[in-house]
Order: sequence, then C-alpha cells, then structure tokens
Amino acid sequence: MFGFDIEVLTTTEYDVVSGVIAILLAFGPAAASFTYCTTFMFNSPAYCNVLNIVFNFLIAFGGTMVVYLLWLSGNGWSESYEGDGVDPKQTASTVLTWILRIFPSFCLGNGLFNAINSGAGDGFIKGGDASSVWDPQVLLWEFTFLCAQSILYLLLVIEIDKLNHNANAMSIWKRVVQTLTGRAFFSTEALVQYTSAEDDDVVREEERVKNNGVDLITIKDLTKVYDDGKVAVDKLSLGIPAGQCFGLLGTNGAGKTTTMSMLTTEFPPTAGDAYLAAYSIREEMKETRSRIGYCPQFDALFTNLTGREHVQIYAALKGIPNNFIQQVVSEKLAAVGLNEFDSDRLAATYSGGMKRRLTLACATIGLPQLM
Repeated sequence: MFGFDIEVLTTTEYDVVSGVIAILLAFGPAAASFTYCTTFMFNSPAYCNVLNIVFNFLIAFGGTMVVYLLWLSGNGWSESYEGDGVDPKQTASTVLTWILRIFPSFCLGNGLFNAINSGAGDGFIKGGDASSVWDPQVLLWEFTFLCAQSILYLLLVIEIDKLNHNANAMSIWKRVVQTLTGRAFFSTEALVQYTSAEDDDVVREEERVKNNGVDLITIKDLTKVYDDGKVAVDKLSLGIPAGQCFGLLGTNGAGKTTTMSMLTTEFPPTAGDAYLAAYSIREEMKETRSRIGYCPQFDALFTNLTGREHVQIYAALKGIPNNFIQQVVSEKLAAVGLNEFDSDRLAATYSGGMKRRLTLACATIGLPQLM
C-alpha cells in the first residue's frame, strides 16, 4: 500500500492507516481459524479450497455492497426522508451487518470499505460523519469481531476435531446432514448381513466375547460402512488377552487397516464398539489413545528431524517427565539398534530398515499398555 502510494489506505487523516493495518493483522488468524473449521465439511482438499475462496470473496465484496446499498436506499441516503420511525431497509442493513460479522472476510471487507470512506459523510458512513476510523460505525466493531474470532474459532476447531472422532456425535451429525439434504437414511443393519456360513471357531469366539468378554482388547460387532454403502468391516467380534501377540490376517481389502484405524480412534465405527483396557473407542477416546503405541504401515516421519528428535517428541507427548526424557530416549534408541551416530542423523538419510526401527522406537516409548 505504501509502495504504490494508495493514499485512501495510507492517509493519517481519520487514523485510516492505523485502522487498516490493525484490521489486516487481525484478519490473518481469524481467517485461518475460520477456514480450518470449514475443512471438516469436505472430503476433497481441492474442492474445499476453491469453495472457500469463492465464498469468502462473495461475502467480503458482495456482503459489503448489499448492506451498503440497503442503507443507501433507506433514510441513510436521502436527507428529505420524512417517514416516521426507522426505515425498514436501514433496519435490514443493520441486522444483516451484525449477522455477516460472524465471517472474518466480511469484517475485513466492510471495515476497509468504511475506512476509506470515513470522511465522506452520511451517504457512506452509516450513522453520520466519523471523527476516526476507530468509531464503532467505521471499523471498531469489525476489528473487535476479528480479534474474538481468532480465539473462538480456534477453540471451535479443537472441539470439532474431538467430535469428529466421536462415533456417537458423528452419527447424529450425519443424520442432521441427511435430513437437511433430503437424503434417505441408510440402515447399517440392512447393509451389514452375513452372506455365507461362519467357521465354528469364529462363532465360538463371538459367543465368548458377547457373554463374558473381559480381555485387554475386546471387540464387539465392530462395523464400518462408508457413505456410499460399502461395508469395510462386517460385525467383527473377538477378544485378545493381555500378554498375547495377535496376528490379524486377511486378503487385500478385507478390512485390516480399517479395523486398526478404528481401534486407534483415527476413524469412528459405524456400529459396534471396542474396549481397550476397558475403555470404549466410541466414547473414551482420550483414555484409549493414552494407552496405545501404534506402529503404522507407512513410516510417519519428518524428514528434517533427527531420529533422536522424533523420539523426544513422542516421549513428551506420552507424558514422560522432562528430567527423564534424554535418558529414556537414549535407552529406547539403543534398544531398537540405532547407535549415537545414527540417532543424530536426519531421518531423511535413513534406510528403509532404519526408518522402521525409528518408528518402532516412537511407538514403544512410554511403555504403552497396548501395542
């Protein structure tokens, strides 16, 4: 703005420049937090990105023009208006302005528009001439809303993320979306049906779990049905006692990875439940996650961190006291066969086998109850 000498945004008259800089700075974190909230509504990042850009442009530009034109067409524009009371169009403009302020892009657009017209008189500034852009009718309210949104939308993101992994909350949300969109409910029971006879040992295991399942890992009728109706996991029931090393085998597409994703609370189940150390993966995600060590199929490593730094991060996440972290990390790295030299190298330089060792060290740090 200063480089191209855009005077309407850089003038010190009416404190315009201070207001413009302040509202731009406040818009950044508010817009980031708000946009993060909207991402939970989409499956495609590219589609989400395009719609967010279009939506924010329409709200910032179109919303500002609508409330302004409504005001102009009412008694905010005509000095000869002789009606009694408040013009309904002016009231509509005011009400719409307060509603649209929940969107950071509108606060930015409306605030900038009012700031550059702060000295233009009644026709531009709703409520009369402004002595400063910091007057409420210019951009004070917009700036206040943006500051509040930076915090509130960030807290909302955290709560949405928690609910996004809560099976019960997701079930309610899907029903709400289906009702609003007019889509028919799908019945899990109707879709999930056995099409062939089960082995005797499978039936016995199901009965054992249903009757007195008290194993360290207890899975009861665990089911995952995707939105397109595809059944990924079909009423899986089994129990795994403490101290046992259990192998889950199956052909490609049998649902092994989906089962692991549900047990680690990455994705909520459609129906059924599983209990890890007696905690439900549907309702007690925090308790189950704190007891799990997970070594994923593909190495989840940061190429610009050393092996030691990786294990230090997971040690801190697992709640190991700071004064013990270095000792525990060194012992864990040695236990998986990574010496001091290798531990201080970037993970990007590791061979495939070394990456698996490092991933195993991250998974086992903190002595998780379940692996």
